[in-house]
Amino acid sequence: MPSNHALPSLRILLPLPEYKSGETTLVNREVHRRWEVTTRLKHIAAPRREALAAFRQAMLHPATALKVLGPMGADVQGSRAVNLGFDRTPRVSPFLRTDPLMRSAMSFDTLGAAAYADLEGSVLFVCPLLGVVTPKERIPDYRCPIAADLPGIGSLHFHWRGPVSTTLDRLTRGIPVVSFLPRRLAALWVTAPSTQMTIRFSRRTRAGLVGESAAAPRLTGECLRWMANGRVGDLSHLQKFVSTSGHRHANSAGGPSAGDAVLHFVR
Repeated sequence: MPSNHALPSLRILLPLPEYKSGETTLVNREVHRRWEVTTRLKHIAAPRREALAAFRQAMLHPATALKVLGPMGADVQGSRAVNLGFDRTPRVSPFLRTDPLMRSAMSFDTLGAAAYADLEGSVLFVCPLLGVVTPKERIPDYRCPIAADLPGIGSLHFHWRGPVSTTLDRLTRGIPVVSFLPRRLAALWVTAPSTQMTIRFSRRTRAGLVGESAAAPRLTGECLRWMANGRVGDLSHLQKFVSTSGHRHANSAGGPSAGDAVLHFVR
């Protein structure tokens, strides 16, 4: 039988999306106190304080907020309203701030204690505003695009590249890495090792392979559930994952081979 304790031998990188889930369970009742940076990641704490100070200040002024949030699309005012309530929203697990489609596909609410403990010990979240976030942190609700530029800081991408790279280098040293990060967030880790395995989902069309963008959170959740249920002993076993909609590892013409740094699942 497969072991339910395979995950701690891996590091799994997940994105925190631009639009966080407004989940309100597991609430810290002291939600009216200013949210302070309490991360134990020493290379993350100081730049996170700098980013948050600039972010809070930017949201106070409509014109500046529009410039910061513009890359997110139409609902800039709604996003600004959420951000102005940053210190009043519930502080919850980052798992509860991920895409609801991912959590649903994971069957997150029904994960067993052992499976959840394995995920908690293996997952690291990467966020454009907060840098690297661990599962044991509790974070508020907010909206922040990957392409944000903050007054006094400039591009969050450039702000975070050094701290994120140093932190992930330290936390993944000697440990295989599985990444579900989109390319823009993955680029924050400029020193990512060649042993990192990146997961991509695509579908075949008459025009060739097309990336699964809208379906990516659901497929990520399915893969995480499969991993958390103990079906991964090493990275090579990831090739055995099959999604409910038929995505399989592409090991023939039209997809990467087993030796590539990208595991491409195609339907």
